[in-house]
Amino acid sequence: MTMFTGIIPSGRAPLHAHPHEEIVYILAGGGRLWIEADPVGELRPGSVVFVPIGVRHTLENTGPVDMKVLGAFSPAGSPEAKV
Repeated sequence: MTMFTGIIPSGRAPLHAHPHEEIVYILAGGGRLWIEADPVGELRPGSVVFVPIGVRHTLENTGPVDMKVLGAFSPAGSPEAKV
């Protein structure tokens, strides 16, 4: 398993997928989870997201402050690894 922290500025990154499962815990800020082309959930501090291997997703920060996240990949891998 690999754990990471991240900061997501206002806006939305492109959809992407990873060769590992991902869990993200929202530490601060708020926004939206996108799966494929659909917004599927609102995010706030304490929200947890699980993304299976190969599922295209992104997090959108809809607020005026950075969204801070704690995440984990299993099996271990880099957040930069995309499929």
